[in-house]
Amino acid sequence: VIWRFLEPAPDAPPMPAWRRTLYLGNHYGLYIGLFLLAGTGIATLIASDLTPFPPDVTASEVEDSRPRDAHFALGLIYTGLFLMHIIGVMTYQRTKGDVVSKMGLNFPATTSQASNQ
Repeated sequence: VIWRFLEPAPDAPPMPAWRRTLYLGNHYGLYIGLFLLAGTGIATLIASDLTPFPPDVTASEVEDSRPRDAHFALGLIYTGLFLMHIIGVMTYQRTKGDVVSKMGLNFPATTSQASNQ
């Protein structure tokens, strides 16, 4: 998250309006989700009478509480957003353009991309 604030994100590739809405919603959801997960995790520890940053904590020490339920639900939602992001990147990579190389990773180009090089 700090990296994203220090270095601007690359421009989004051209896409239809509906896909751009999903793209932006997914990215904002991932960033917001990180903060919400951290907050509900800390709230769960506090509700269980543990310090916010314990050196080592086991699941049995964390009591069932509303923050824990919220943390679990947010974890599921975040996992869904993350998978949606990966599927979107791979779909775009295989059908339209090379976006993975912008992240410094090698990934096989589509046939049309390979012929353009």
